[in-house]
Amino acid sequence: MRIVPGKFRPASLVLPLLIAALTPATSPAQTLRPLETESATVLPSGTTQISLGTSYFRNRRYPHFTEKGFLDSQDFVTAPELEVRIGAGDWVEFQLRYELRYISEDRSDGTDSSNFGTGDAEIFAKVRFLQESEKIPAVGAMFGVKLPNANRDDRLGTDETDFEIQLMASKDFGPVAAHFNVGLQILGNPGVLDGTDNSDNGQDDPFIFSLAAVTAPILPELTGAYSIRALLAFDGKEGSRFDNDGYLFAGGVQVTRSAWTMYGGLSAGISGAPEDFGCRFGFTYAFELERLAGLFD
Repeated sequence: MRIVPGKFRPASLVLPLLIAALTPATSPAQTLRPLETESATVLPSGTTQISLGTSYFRNRRYPHFTEKGFLDSQDFVTAPELEVRIGAGDWVEFQLRYELRYISEDRSDGTDSSNFGTGDAEIFAKVRFLQESEKIPAVGAMFGVKLPNANRDDRLGTDETDFEIQLMASKDFGPVAAHFNVGLQILGNPGVLDGTDNSDNGQDDPFIFSLAAVTAPILPELTGAYSIRALLAFDGKEGSRFDNDGYLFAGGVQVTRSAWTMYGGLSAGISGAPEDFGCRFGFTYAFELERLAGLFD
C-alpha cells in the first residue's frame, strides 16, 4: 500500500497494524522461562516476543545486600512481569524487562512492613558468536544493565545501577538440550539498606553460573498440535563480599502451540540468599512485524 500525500488517514493503518502484529512467528520462541538460564541462540531477525508473567518467592532475602539475620520472614511478589525480546540481523537479540513488586516482611527486631511499587527496568543485548553444528555448540554472550527505578526506602530495590555479563553455550543432543551460562555481576552498593552501613565497602562482584537441561517435546503423538517440554536448572552465585551468593534448583514445563507458549515452574534454594521456595507462571507470544515495512513503500 502506498501512502499518497493529502489522502492519508491514520485510521487506514489500524487494520494492517493489527494483522501484522497478530501474524505468528514461524520459528519457536527462544526463552527458557520459567528458568533464569539463557539459550545461546537468538530470535530470528524481525521476530518480536512478548512475555507476561508473575512470580512469588518465600524468604528470598531481597534486595541484594540485605544482611543475614535481618529478616524473620519475607514474601516477595512480582506482578506483572513484562519482557520484550526483539531479534535483529539473526545474530543479535535485544531484551527489555520491567515489573511491579510487592514485598511483605517480618524483621528480627520485631518490626514489619508491606510495600508495593515499581520495580527496576533492565536492558540487555545478546549476541550469538557461533551457530550450533553437529560437533560444536552455539556460543554467545549477553550483557546489560539494571536501571534503578525501585524505591530503596520501601526495600523494593537498591536504587543502584547494576551491570551483568555472561557467556553462554547451548547444544542439542536430541532427547535433551543442554545450556550453560557463566558470568559476572557488578552490583552497586546501596550504602545503608537494613540498618547496616556498607557505603565505604565498595561494590559487590559475584560470579554467577547456570546449568540447564531441556527435553525435546514429550509424547508428541499424544499432544498433537501442542508441544510440551520439561526444564531443569541448577543456578549458583559465588564470591560475594556481602552474603549475596547461594545455590538453587529450578524446574518447570513449557506448553507451546503455534506462537504461544505457556510456562510454569518451581524453585528451591539450597543455601545462601536464594528463596526457600518460589514459583513462576506466565505466557509468551512471538510475532513478526515485517509487513509494516510495506505500508510505507
